[in-house]
Amino acid sequence: MVNVTCDVVSRQRRSYLYRILQQWIRFADENKIMWWISSGTLLGAVRDGNMIPYDLDIDISVPAFEESKLRQLSTTRGRIKNGQFNLAVRPGPHCIESEGIRQNCYGQSVRSEIDCCAACEPFARAFYEVGWTYMDIYLFRFEMRFDNEQRPIEFTYFDESFNEFIGDIYGLFPLKACKFLGLHVPCPRDPATILGPQYGKEFMKPRKLCNLTGRSWVKSS
Repeated sequence: MVNVTCDVVSRQRRSYLYRILQQWIRFADENKIMWWISSGTLLGAVRDGNMIPYDLDIDISVPAFEESKLRQLSTTRGRIKNGQFNLAVRPGPHCIESEGIRQNCYGQSVRSEIDCCAACEPFARAFYEVGWTYMDIYLFRFEMRFDNEQRPIEFTYFDESFNEFIGDIYGLFPLKACKFLGLHVPCPRDPATILGPQYGKEFMKPRKLCNLTGRSWVKSS
């Protein structure tokens, strides 16, 4: 009997992503970098400790106070090589709608994301091969928000992976250990407070289901 299913992330790609995450764990531990899994990666970990079948990368977040350290530890453009662990950071600020300040893996200024180094929405990317298999690294910026009369009303953070301010910072800390792809990784204390604003109250319910007739992923009802 033929097993008919929808396309999922290939075993080879998953193996590459696992290798990147495994090396990042060592790298972050050696350099005392605070981080945690986020976005679709956190969602997959909460659901079943695995990747969402159609997710193509790994997402993690770091607090903004780690930015200068990561810039110092990053791989210099022009020294990025296949087969080694590379950490490419964006040369400019976070971009959302503008083309932003971008450099490709060779240090050339470009106007679009022509390779994995030329991104400016994630703060950084970790990878072994110059291609499209990588781990995205986003910044969390903590700040106090004020009303029109400059009275403090909320201590919150801006999530670059979500491009919005999210309240309830106490759902994030203290971080706790969870498992993803069989690896022990740091997670928010209460993932629901992070995933709810991003994916809705029913975030545990898959947004896409496999249509076996067409062998394609379709929106769930």
